[in-house]
Amino acid sequence: MDRPEFVGTIGEKLQEARRRKGKTLKEVENILRIRTSYLEALEKDDFEKIPGFAYAKAFLKSYATYLGLNAEDLVKELEKVYRKEPPSFPRKREVFPVSKNKRWIWLAVSIAFLVLALIIFQPFSSKKKPLPKEEISIEKEIQKTPSLETTPAETTPTEEATESAVEVEKATKTVPPTYTPVTGEKLKLSVNTIGAKCWLRVIADGEKVFEGILVEGEAKEWEAIETITVRVGSPQSVEIQLNGELIEIPSGVGVYEKTFRKEG
Repeated sequence: MDRPEFVGTIGEKLQEARRRKGKTLKEVENILRIRTSYLEALEKDDFEKIPGFAYAKAFLKSYATYLGLNAEDLVKELEKVYRKEPPSFPRKREVFPVSKNKRWIWLAVSIAFLVLALIIFQPFSSKKKPLPKEEISIEKEIQKTPSLETTPAETTPTEEATESAVEVEKATKTVPPTYTPVTGEKLKLSVNTIGAKCWLRVIADGEKVFEGILVEGEAKEWEAIETITVRVGSPQSVEIQLNGELIEIPSGVGVYEKTFRKEG
């Protein structure tokens, strides 16, 4: 005879199912590779401690499936309660009538101030401040030095992608790369943009296969035989999977880079 389904919140259902299964949070962590702190947050209905709705949804689905619960129903329940706020109603603004004469007066005063500002600041803006001798010599050396990275085979990136790439490189010069061993015949990397647009670079088996901007809702996939490296400018805006497994990105990270290497 089947046991009656436990009635309660999402966390209460998860906690009761885990106790019936006779497992501790630490044992579940070792099996599902989900941190104990995130499992506790799910069981306490404290979803704000999980970095982003996409991770909360993925962790809940994996946890519920492992406990033998209906994962789809719990995910739908999570969508109803996650960061639910009461609707705000805009306050009605009071409009005071302004006479036509006052409007013309204010318009004339504004134009006069604008013209006066242009007359005052134009001489200062036209004068170019001379550079010191040291800066002039450095600038000439930079102009003489050819670029070593430009090759005929490379495509010209968009201005937006170039600026984002430069900002990412400046911000992460001191961040060492990390390597994660992976089993399987191939390395299949999937990236799905769940937030705002994000700069991304992917290197497969030592060759750069993508560098550019992914917009919200865009998804891409790449394959490699030995190694694959992903570098993300805004980690909280993307969801990364390797061979179908969700990759956990630490919260508060400005730029994320990771290299996956096939074992054996």
